[in-house]
Amino acid sequence: SAVSESQSATRDAAWWANFRRLLDDQNMWPAVFPMKFIVPADKVLEAETRFAGHMLVLRPSSKGAYVSVSLEPVVASADEVVALYEAAGAIDGAVLL
Repeated sequence: SAVSESQSATRDAAWWANFRRLLDDQNMWPAVFPMKFIVPADKVLEAETRFAGHMLVLRPSSKGAYVSVSLEPVVASADEVVALYEAAGAIDGAVLL
């Protein structure tokens, strides 16, 4: 399910610890970790800036109000995955998928 920035902000330390444990249980690091989120069209530049150095695939919504952002970074740990989610969640109006 999608996690909005406000939902992400309500996650407590126990939730993040469990998420990290699940990531460690299901992945061998380093690993390619596909990630996708949606941003308002006027926040694409912010997404590109926050994820500079990553190849992004941008797809506008049918009406052009939103853009889906996909990337497949190679990450070395669950902490790096969490940091990517936090970076995406810090974009105003982002919806994490």
